[in-house]
Order: sequence, then structure tokens, then C-alpha cells
Amino acid sequence: RTVMFLLLHLILLATQSDSDAAALAITARFRNGDLDFVWTNTSQNNYEIFLSKDGRSDPWVRVFRTQYSIADIMMYNSVRITVFDQKTRSSYQHTYEVLKFETEAGKSTNVTLPTECTENATFIFIIKWRNDNNTDVKKILLKENSHVIEKRSKYAVYYGLPVSGETALEIRGVTLSDAAYYSCGNRTDDALSRQGVILVVHQKPIQPTLRTDRHTKSDGVVVGTSINLTCSSNSTSSPHYYSKVASLSYAWFVGDETLRETDSTLTIKVTRSFRNKTITCTAEDFLESIHSEALRIIPLYGPETIEIIPQPPIQRENKVIITEGMVIGPYDCAADCNPPCDVTWSHANSTGSSYALVQGEQTLQHIVSREMVSFSCRAEGKFGQPIERTILLDVIYMDLPLVYINEEQRIQADIREGKTLHVSCFVNGNPTPRVRLSKVKDSGSAILSEVTGPWSNYSSDRGTQCYDTGAFHCVGMAAGLGTESVKFDINVLCEARRDIHEMLNIYNGTVIGFEDTVIVKIPVIANPSPVAKKVSWLDLDDQAINVKTVVLQPGNVSYRHLIISIVPWNGVEQNRAYTVNYGGRLLTKITIDSKDLQKPASERFQNRESRFLISVCLSVVLGVSLLGVTVVLCRMKGRQTDPSNQDIVQVEDQGTINFYEQATSSDNNHLYSTLDTVEKETPH
Repeated sequence: RTVMFLLLHLILLATQSDSDAAALAITARFRNGDLDFVWTNTSQNNYEIFLSKDGRSDPWVRVFRTQYSIADIMMYNSVRITVFDQKTRSSYQHTYEVLKFETEAGKSTNVTLPTECTENATFIFIIKWRNDNNTDVKKILLKENSHVIEKRSKYAVYYGLPVSGETALEIRGVTLSDAAYYSCGNRTDDALSRQGVILVVHQKPIQPTLRTDRHTKSDGVVVGTSINLTCSSNSTSSPHYYSKVASLSYAWFVGDETLRETDSTLTIKVTRSFRNKTITCTAEDFLESIHSEALRIIPLYGPETIEIIPQPPIQRENKVIITEGMVIGPYDCAADCNPPCDVTWSHANSTGSSYALVQGEQTLQHIVSREMVSFSCRAEGKFGQPIERTILLDVIYMDLPLVYINEEQRIQADIREGKTLHVSCFVNGNPTPRVRLSKVKDSGSAILSEVTGPWSNYSSDRGTQCYDTGAFHCVGMAAGLGTESVKFDINVLCEARRDIHEMLNIYNGTVIGFEDTVIVKIPVIANPSPVAKKVSWLDLDDQAINVKTVVLQPGNVSYRHLIISIVPWNGVEQNRAYTVNYGGRLLTKITIDSKDLQKPASERFQNRESRFLISVCLSVVLGVSLLGVTVVLCRMKGRQTDPSNQDIVQVEDQGTINFYEQATSSDNNHLYSTLDTVEKETPH
């Protein structure tokens, strides 16, 4: 049916003539925000009408009177009506423009009236409707003289503006009471039927009310959940028929951020940032309202990241290097959760086991031991999954060295000469220490071996010698840890024997005032120290002779000694052979030649200080009766300072005796014989 009427309307429009248009007159009458279309010169009781509002067409409607009303005309900018007269088969149109001026209270504004309004009009009408639908009317006189201005305290009328010819009404100090329908005419009814202007006076909308679709103030909302918000407000602008249809726009604010949405409803997803922010909204109708009361949404969430404060000093292999026994920390474990997370520190050891520290303690401060490989902070919240952050450790340490002598842990050992000696030094540490084994000497130490690794092994497979006796050091060294050392002693037990690296010396006792004696110095090697009473002298007939003997240790080498004997001598004899035993075993054989005992007087009493020292030593041992012997020893010491004046007898243990003079032989290169070294590690 609608399609049929539309086609009929188009046909009729095409055939409409000027005379037909005059047959039906349509006028528009403004009424308290509504608009009445009225037509006259009618000849029938029903009509087909067609409305177009802001270009949008309504369906054809049949009416049975000569009037059609449109409510809330201020919702539109333009309304056009088409009336079809079935009798004349003609259609008629009328268009009404909804003209409005907008201002805000307290300002001044100009209301411009169109020429069709002021034509043949006497007054400007200001029409307002009360709640009882009655009107209050104010009239301002219009004058037809061109460009004449009439000024009053409130209004000023500008007649016939240049170019447009329109008339303007200036209103000073606008208030809400100035909001009205402004038109022209000679009477009120005439003014309502002309094209008028609506003056809208704006105020800020009322403070909006912000609501949610759930209770959030105390319970909170899980992060990621969407909530629906509604912002509602009303216009307070005048006239009332404007405010009731006014379309408000809205603005949304999350903290200091302005969202793009302008509708009265908002769907938003809750994030962590809501914890420190509030949500508000405003409404706008020409003017923006104040903000709504702030809505605080409590976001509920579990841990997402863990921060350790301060940042641990990460070094090689992403680990914290720390010395055993030191305190790690304090480190705080911070995780953002709502409600707060349960925080637990734990440590793991090298076996893979994990041990929790005090639960709920966010600060780590703990003494580190070598078996610890990491500390972990675990944060677990009511929502989400628990997370961890780990501090990897590189605990550095170095133990005191352990010494193994012939597979037995000890720091002192007595070993029989000729037996195998095996020394192992173990230093446990991280990083791997460098281990040095050395023997103590007068001038410092002699390094026997130095390796990087916990075990160092040293062997003397040739069999130990007496000169292997001494003090040793095992030293562990590591960067950042300094050194750790242990001193140990090896005492090689050896039978007394002639020291072939030292010279045997014979001195004439008569040179220093003693008759019928010779003094013999025999260097020997023995450990423990030889005992004087075990020394015996035999003549060619294997008969014991009466010899006075003392034992001295001339240096700080424990296994080197001097056996000094005062032997009776018959000056008439040319030479004589002797056998010297120790403990019943052959020590050496000596032949004394008388011609070698004659010394020039100029050699006597050289180096008085040395003679004095040795004389004191012998006096203590032999007593006053051997005072003469001490003088001889002094003479002997003096001869050592001048080797060219010494008479030296070198004696072989086999009994072959050779007499000769030569310079003294130094024993510095024989104080210590380096142990043989093996590269393989011991079972330790």
C-alpha cells in the first residue's frame, strides 16, 4: 500500500499546477516544543500525508482531519509534509526549518529573525510556556524604518540588517528566563504561525552518576574481566522542551587518560593499572558537566614478574660470586600482587635438594656455604600462577691442605733411609686451586712441584737419602682467596757414615802448645745425631786406644756432624794407621804421616775470633783438662778461613789412603737433593 501511495504521489507531483497549489494552503504552528501542520480550503474528510524529517522519509499515513502534529520538533533540523488531496488529485508541500540559537547564561547574544518572520509584523513576540501549558508573552515593537536601532536596558533591536535585510534582537546578560520562542507578528497566534527562532540557554548538565553492572568497591574484579559502566546525566538547559530531548555526549576518564568513547555506556577490561587509578565521566550539552564521583575498581591479580632489589652483581656464567662464610644480601623480593603474594626464599644445594627459609620473609640475608648453588624467591598469589626468580651462586672456598706421607695423612714422619717416599698434597677448593710443594732451605725454598688441580703427588722411587730430611710446605693458591699452607716434616733415619762431600782434616797439637797429640776432624752423616761414646779408635793391632772425642753440628743441617778426636801421638813415629768405628761398625780408616804435622810459626793463632768461639764450645764439652784442644780447634777454624794453609787428608772407606793439599770444596750444591716426581695422581 505504501508503494502504491508513493507512486501516486510522484505522478501527482508531475502534474501539479500553480492553480492547484493555491487550492490547499498549509501552515506550520509552533506549540510548546511540538509542531502542528494545518491546511485549509479543504473539500474532503481524509488525506494521505507523507513526512520527511531531516531527509528521512516516513511511510504514507491517512488522516481524517486537516491537521497533523509532530512531537518534539527540536529533535530535527527540518521537517517537510506532503498532503495528497484525492478530490483534486493534487499534492501540496510545506517545509518548516527548526531555527535555534544557543548561548550560555551570563553572556550576550543576537537572535536573528528571518525576513518572512518580520514581513508585515508589528511586534517581536517572546513566548514561553508554563507547566500548565499556558503561555507568557512579551512583545517588543518593530519599526519599519530601515537601519533604525532601538535600544533598551535589556534588548536592542537592529532593523533591516545590511545585505540580508534581516532583523536582529540583541539580548544582554542572558538568563534562563530568556530561553523562549522568538517570532514576529501582530498577534500571538500570528507569531506562532510564522517561522520563528528558538533561543536555547545552556547550563552545565547535572553531575553524572556512574554505575557498574557489579559490586566492585570491596570485592574487587579479577584482571582481564570486562565490566560495563553507565554514565547518566540530564540537561539543565532551557527551554524545557529542548532539555527533554537534548542528546548528551559523554567523556570517560581512567586516571589522567581520556578515552575515545563518547556513549553513555562503556565496556572496559580491568587491568593492573586500575589499582592506582579511578574512573570518572562527564556529560556535555554545549557545556561540559563536572566529573562524576570517582569509581575505584580493585583489580585482583597474581604475580607477573619478580624484582630483586638491589640487583645482584651477576658475574661469570650469570652467577653471583661469593666467598663461603660470607652473608649474601640483604636482597628484597618484590612481586606485585593483589591481594599481596606469599613470598618464600629457598636455597638449593649441589645434590638437588631445596630448603625453604622463613616463609613470608621478603628479605634474604643468609650465610653461604659451599654446597649452596642458588637462592630462589617464589611469589604465589590468590590469582594466577606462582612464579620464581633465582640467584645462581658460585661459592668460592679453599680448605687447608691435607698432607699424605706414604698414603697416610700426617704432618711428620720418620722414614728409614733407602725406603720409598711418596708425598701427596690435597687442597680442595673452588675455583680449582694451584698447589705448590716446596722444601725449606736457608736461602728460601726450593719448589719441588707446582700444578693446577687439587692433588699434587711427589715420589722418590730411588729410595730416600739422609739429605732428604727437612721441613716442607704444601701451599694452595686461588684467585680471590689468597693462600692456605701447611708445614710438614720428613725425618730420614740413617746410620752414621763418613760424609764424602766434606774434607777430613788433621792438625798437629804441638803447634798450639800440646805435645804428643794430633786433632782429627771427621765429617759424618747421621740421623739421629751420633753419640761420642760410640766412637772408638783402633791401632794396627786392633787394640783400642784412649782418644777423647766430641760431636758437633757445625750448621743447621740436622744430619751433618763433626766428630772431633784428640789422638795420642809419638812424635818419633813417621806414620801410623788407625781404624775409626762407630757403634762397632767401620766409620773410616786414617793414616797419619809425621812430616805433614810440621807447621810454620807464622800460621799460629790466625783468626782470633773464630778460635775463641770454637775454644768455648770445646771447653764446655771436654772440660778444663782439654783446654789445649780448644786452642787447636781455634787453629783449625783459622785454617778454614785460609784454605791454602790447611793440610788435608782424604780417606776412603776401603782403607786406601792418599795425602794431598787442595782448596776446600764447597757443599752448597749438596745440601738438598731434589725428589723425583711422578705425574700420576695418588688414590687420594
